[in-house]
Amino acid sequence: MRTCARQFETSLRPAARPMAPRWPGRLVVTCALAFGALTAGGCNGAEITGDKVTGGGGKAGPNAEAERLYVKGMKALATGDYLEAMQTFRAVLKQPTYLTVTALARLRLADCMFHQDKFEEAIDLYLSFLREHEGDPNAPYAEFMIGRTYFERIPGDMWILPPSHEKDQSMIEETIRQLRNFMVHFPRSRFVPDAQRLIDTCESRLRAHDAYVVDFYADRKLWRGVASRLEKMLVRHPIAAHTPGNYRLLGSAYEQLGWIRRADDVWAAYVRRFPTDPRRAEAEAAHKRLGERINALRASGSDPDAPPPDAPKPLRPSPERAADEALDET
Repeated sequence: MRTCARQFETSLRPAARPMAPRWPGRLVVTCALAFGALTAGGCNGAEITGDKVTGGGGKAGPNAEAERLYVKGMKALATGDYLEAMQTFRAVLKQPTYLTVTALARLRLADCMFHQDKFEEAIDLYLSFLREHEGDPNAPYAEFMIGRTYFERIPGDMWILPPSHEKDQSMIEETIRQLRNFMVHFPRSRFVPDAQRLIDTCESRLRAHDAYVVDFYADRKLWRGVASRLEKMLVRHPIAAHTPGNYRLLGSAYEQLGWIRRADDVWAAYVRRFPTDPRRAEAEAAHKRLGERINALRASGSDPDAPPPDAPKPLRPSPERAADEALDET
């Protein structure tokens, strides 16, 4: 009786390792079990995914020929012979479309493009797979790889070029959007932890860019720019960006703008959120000083809540309140 591998790990999943701006390793494909399974018998009606091959016996014919070609292509892919792999997978695509490996060949072609840093072509092929094989068990893998391919397109740092945090960040934002779409569509996929790690790396890059812009404004004493950028940074990163240093800078920027109420709110949030910070006494002193100014303004008939003419448009909720909500959720 012929047998087929019912659980065959192809190791297409990226290894669990700390994520870097560029992944030093590519997907590692180990195909030994697949070769044994597919060549032992036809595996007619098999389901071959990025994770497993399941199926039962079958008869020789188009299915067997398609599987033979597919295994040949996987061997070439495993050894890095991408041209041979692509040629073989294209031959599989000429087989009857009802065969499982015919659909798989399109996915493996996308992997070949990915391994060769042909990211635009890889994205097009992953999208083509999703369009033409809706509901396929490999759909989570294909959509995850779209997000990962976007991630690989993000420029890295080179010593002859400005640091990456000084460059346009739109590609990073698009990568986050693609990966979050994948997590919404397939929340139980085993690739979700990998996607989250990539998102975390992207958000760290965005925070570095925001910090660069804030420092640029602060060095030039452009307090409206400091306040506006810090507000957006704190709202976009409601936990990671809420640091004592950012609160001190935002409170000082508001005070320089003459927005006494907002400055007092930030210093009050500082005292509440960072009770053990070494510079908490400075925040308490600022909070007390600003409270006295607010009382004096009220006594004179002035409105301490009114923003100055050159202040950024108030955010609702305020950045420090956004952090409160995020912390409550955790």
